Amino acid sequence: MTGYKKLNRRQRQVITRFISHRPILLGVIIFLFIQSAVFASNTWSPVTELNQNRIHHSSTTLNNDQVLVVGGISGTSIVSSTEIYNANTNQWQNSTNMSTGRQDHIAARLNDGRVLIAGGTGNGGDLSSAEIFDPSNASWTNVASMSIPRTAALVTKLSNGNILVSSGFNNGSALATAEIYNPTTNSWTSTGAMVSDATHAREALLLQDGRVFIIGLEGWTNALPPASYDPPETPTRMPQIYNPANNAWSTAAPRNVQQRWGTAVVMTDGRVLSTGGERFFHYGWGYPAFTCAINSEIYDPTTNTWSTTGIMLNYQGASASTVLPDGTILAFGSCSEIGFWRSHQYDPVSEYWSLTGGLNYNHYYGATSTLSDGRVLVSGGNPTPNSAEIFLPSGNPPPLPPKLHITDLDGGASTAAVIEGFWRPFVTASVQDENGAPGEAATVLGYWSYDPSTIVGCTTNNTSAKCTETADYIGLDVQNVSFTVTDILKAGHQYDATENNDPDGDSNGTSISIDIPDEPPAPPPPPTPNMYVSDLDARAETDGKRHWIAKVAIRVKDHNPKKIT
Repeated sequence: MTGYKKLNRRQRQVITRFISHRPILLGVIIFLFIQSAVFASNTWSPVTELNQNRIHHSSTTLNNDQVLVVGGISGTSIVSSTEIYNANTNQWQNSTNMSTGRQDHIAARLNDGRVLIAGGTGNGGDLSSAEIFDPSNASWTNVASMSIPRTAALVTKLSNGNILVSSGFNNGSALATAEIYNPTTNSWTSTGAMVSDATHAREALLLQDGRVFIIGLEGWTNALPPASYDPPETPTRMPQIYNPANNAWSTAAPRNVQQRWGTAVVMTDGRVLSTGGERFFHYGWGYPAFTCAINSEIYDPTTNTWSTTGIMLNYQGASASTVLPDGTILAFGSCSEIGFWRSHQYDPVSEYWSLTGGLNYNHYYGATSTLSDGRVLVSGGNPTPNSAEIFLPSGNPPPLPPKLHITDLDGGASTAAVIEGFWRPFVTASVQDENGAPGEAATVLGYWSYDPSTIVGCTTNNTSAKCTETADYIGLDVQNVSFTVTDILKAGHQYDATENNDPDGDSNGTSISIDIPDEPPAPPPPPTPNMYVSDLDARAETDGKRHWIAKVAIRVKDHNPKKIT
C-alpha cells in the first residue's frame, strides 16, 4: 500500500468509506485512485522510492522500457549496487552489483540493448575501467578500459553505434580529449584534440547529420538585476562540433548570451534548443556572481547560427530537457541546489514556454531517463536521495501564456538641467496584455542609444500599468538619444513585440527618439508696482505775526496694498 500513503486526505477518506460499506468494489477503487495519484496526465507524480539512497548515479532506459539505475553515492559511500524500475508495476527491483563502485560515470545503451558503464570516480580515485550490463541475464562483464581515467565526462552514441566519451576530469584537471568505444572490437580509439574542455556542458548532442555538438560556454554577460554591468567578454569555452567523417573537432558559433551548466536538446527539425543554466554577470569592480538563466536560444547546425526564442516563465531556469512524443520539449530542474524545481514545456511552433507544475522533490545530482511513450523518470539527488517521480505527457500542445506588449511609449527630458550644462531624458512605457488588461508589475527592459550594451529597466505600477526609466545625465554636446524596448518580464507571461504600438504616433511602440529640450527663455523682470495717493490732507499755520504757512499731508500706497515710505 505504498501508493495509498501518497494519496491526499480526501482520497483516503473515500477509500475508507468504501471499505466499510462496499467491500466488493475495494480492489477497483484502490486501483483507480492510486493510478490517478501516481500517473496524473501532464504533471509530475511521486512513484515508489528507490531501494537505496543515490546521488551522482546514472539512469538508462532499457529496450523493454524498464530503467537501470547504477552506482552513485549513498550516504558517504560510493556504491556498486544497481536497481531496475518497472513503470508498469511502479516497483524497483535490486539487480546485480557492478564489479567496481562508481559515481559520475558515463552510461550508454548499446544497439544490442546492453549498457556500457565507464569511468567515474571510485573509492580509490578516478577510474578508466569499463564494464557492460546484459539485461537478458542481469550480468556484468569487464571490458577494455579507456586510455585515461575520466570522471564527469560527456557521452554520445554515434550513428554507427560506437560510443563517444568526451572531456571530463582526471584527478581534478579538466580534459580536452575524447575517445570512442567500439563494442564489436571491444576497443577504444582516440579522436583528434578537442577545441577546449567541455566541463561546463551537460550534454554532447548527436545532430541529425551524424556530427556531435557541445555547447559548454562559460563567460561574462550583461544581466539583471542590478541595472548595469560591464560589457560582455569573450567566452572562455566555445561551442564545438565533432565530425566522425574526419575524426576532428572544430569551433562552432557562440551563443548570443554566454552561460554555463545549461541544458540542450535536438528538436525534431534538427535544430538545437539551449536553455537554463547559470548566467554570469559582474559589477564594475570585477566581483563575479550569477543568476539562474531563463533565456533560450536555438542553434541551426546547417547555418552555424543562433537565434533567440521565448524565455522561461520563472527564475529557476532548468538543468535537464527531453523531447516529448508531440515534438514539444520538457525542461525542468534548477540551476541551484536549493532552488525549487520547476517544469516547463516549450512549443517550437509558437516559440513559447508554459508551466507544467513543479516537481514534488528537488533532484540535484539526480538522474533522468525518458521512456518510449514520453514518460520521464527522475530519481535520487539532493536533498531527498531516495525519491523518484515520473512525468506523463498529455499529448496535447501546452496552452499559450498570455502575451504582454507596449501600448504607449512617451519620452521627455528635464529642462531645468539644461541651464546647468547637461540634460536628462526619460521614457514612460505603458503595458497591456493581449486582452487589453493592464500589465501591472511587469518589468520593461531596454537600452539607451548612448550605451546599448547596458540593459536597464523599470517596473509598472498597479494603478496605471506604467513605469518611467530615466537616463543618466548627458552633456549638451549630445542633441538626441533614443530608447529601445527589448523585453517585458512577468511570471506566467510572454513578451510579444509584434503588438507594440503607440496611439499618439511619437514612437513605434518599441523605440522612441528624444531631442534635447530648448533652453528656456530668461524670466521677465518683475513688474514695477503701481502707486497711488490714498489720502491728501491740507492745513494752514500762522507764526503769530504777518506770515502763514500752508502744509499738505500725502499718503502713498501700492496695490498690495502696502504703505510706501
